Amino acid sequence: MLANPRSDRIRKVAALGGRSVRSRQGRYLIEGPQAVREAVRFAPTSIVDLYADVSVANVAIGEIAREAESGGVRTSIATSEVMRAISADCQGVAAVAELPLAVAAADLAEAVSGGHLVMCLPQISDPGNLGTLIRIADAAGADAVIIGSGSVELTNPKVIRSSVGSVFHLPIVTDTEFDSVAQLLREQGYIVVGADGHAHNELPNVPALKRDRLAWVFGNEAHGLSAAERAACDELAKVPLLGRAESLNVAAAAAICMYTRIW
Repeated sequence: MLANPRSDRIRKVAALGGRSVRSRQGRYLIEGPQAVREAVRFAPTSIVDLYADVSVANVAIGEIAREAESGGVRTSIATSEVMRAISADCQGVAAVAELPLAVAAADLAEAVSGGHLVMCLPQISDPGNLGTLIRIADAAGADAVIIGSGSVELTNPKVIRSSVGSVFHLPIVTDTEFDSVAQLLREQGYIVVGADGHAHNELPNVPALKRDRLAWVFGNEAHGLSAAERAACDELAKVPLLGRAESLNVAAAAAICMYTRIW
């Protein structure tokens, strides 16, 4: 059992909370039972080490550790002090995985070639929002998520944690430029629709929803879509606000938009 929270090994793992360290080590940190479980199930070969405190009153942690070990993942049992040193947010289990997590921008065409629904996020700045949006895309059956170079880094631990493991379920393309993305999507037969509170068309009365291939675009949390991003879209659409609320946050709006065609 690992019992020294100040050991070099544990310090190295804890340091993965920093972007520069992730880049230098070529690894990233996965925190919490849900995210670690999904990594074990969907990306086990990327996991270098798994750390678990089986004394925590959560039977899922022991189940995750056993599943990881049976799948050949190196698993270490650790004290609660060691787990807290790794991350205050890990809830008794964490894993270290090798980069990359994302699909390279050069492989964008392949990632969307066989799909019908895509989420584009040119400039999402909050890691919790990015993780939640990826979770929404996953739940709605999206074929890929495309993240712009102006967005927060995908391997930020809060992004992975707030996605509740969805980052391991579908292709996520990062470091893209939206003009190029929109053009490529059109070439692949998608119609590109931006969610914009000032749009003329209101859901569900949006002609684009009848198209076989649809790419939704959601803008920055504070400023929405930029003028250039709106211009690059084929259509704009808004969620109707029937009460007195001034607006919806980006995750709430995205959930409505991504599910509208399904209903």
